Amino acid sequence: GAEAYTEAGGNIIRGLFTEDRGGFYEDAALLDRLVLDKLERIAAEIQEAEGWKWVSAHIDWPHAHGMRRTYPQTVELSDEQEAAYDAAQEELERLTTEWEDGDTDLPPEVDQRLAELEAEIERIDALRHAYDPDEIARGGVFVVLAHEGEARIERGFIRAEDEAPEP
Repeated sequence: GAEAYTEAGGNIIRGLFTEDRGGFYEDAALLDRLVLDKLERIAAEIQEAEGWKWVSAHIDWPHAHGMRRTYPQTVELSDEQEAAYDAAQEELERLTTEWEDGDTDLPPEVDQRLAELEAEIERIDALRHAYDPDEIARGGVFVVLAHEGEARIERGFIRAEDEAPEP
């Protein structure tokens, strides 16, 4: 953001009559370095949390250069996970039905609980698909700057030298 850029010594050139405080970042190289530093931090967090063999951060998409791409496979949930999912779904439906006809705003505790339930449902849904541990041990992740300024995370690339040997 603008604050990090100016703290690092960058200058933002602003027009005299610009109402939204917009402007132009004068030092493109500094901006690129700050962006790449942030993408590299995100990549390191992903590698530590997920165990991929390699991670690579880029400002522009590197086009995978002949790497094979793998995708997550469907995984069966445990009985505990299924029970937690069903319980969260039921509570979400009950709260939604209970508060959908109300003409008043949701109380903060109900709104917070709905958000917690939605997050739990998404978390458990994410467990339904996973990469093969062997592919994680051999594969990697690209972390690239997306158009909206967010990090775009692309998992499951296998370099030619990391392919499993034929039996």
